[in-house]
Amino acid sequence: MNIPLSFKCQNPNCKEEMTVRLHLDATSFDWNCEYCGNTNYGFFGLEVTVGPLLLQRSFHEYKIEKDFPLSMVFAAMASECELSRLYCEWRQIECEQANEPVDEEQFEEELRNMGNIKVKIEEIGRKLVPCGIDQFCLGSAELKNTIETGFPGLKLGELPESFQRSLFWPRNRILHYGQTQYGEGDASSCLNAARLGLEILRQMDAKKRKEL
Repeated sequence: MNIPLSFKCQNPNCKEEMTVRLHLDATSFDWNCEYCGNTNYGFFGLEVTVGPLLLQRSFHEYKIEKDFPLSMVFAAMASECELSRLYCEWRQIECEQANEPVDEEQFEEELRNMGNIKVKIEEIGRKLVPCGIDQFCLGSAELKNTIETGFPGLKLGELPESFQRSLFWPRNRILHYGQTQYGEGDASSCLNAARLGLEILRQMDAKKRKEL
């Protein structure tokens, strides 16, 4: 799978912007500017994980390709992949702290046993912060205000269910039933919900890391 990313040429006399397609698992990149021929190099920071990269693919499908159903699929995928990544990462840390073997297959089985996405959001939220995602957002004036003023489809106190309904149910209707009648507004709502979800997870992860 490739991810289209925009970069500016590093040549100070050029600075033209190009879209470069990189593999999802890339940690570094190089590309030749089609305007001046300069070879550009770079590395991704640790904050560039699979979730944000898939969200960028969602944005590309929304903004450039105008493939709104596909954008919605990638938005949901970005959210679920980031949830799973964080769960596996923290389970690995737990095992290392307890001097226990790291078993990635076991982590995957644990994720599957969680069942639907609502339960997964609830359980992984509590894995990151004991109070869970709802109380975490209610305790943040910034997140609380953002949700209340900018996301009418999300309800504080019922965030796992709200994300399931607004982000994952449309994804399921597209993939399970081939429903492709969704338009720009639908894709924008899913993209924004996924972006918010990833930001909430980022903040929860950062809080847990401070407590290590």
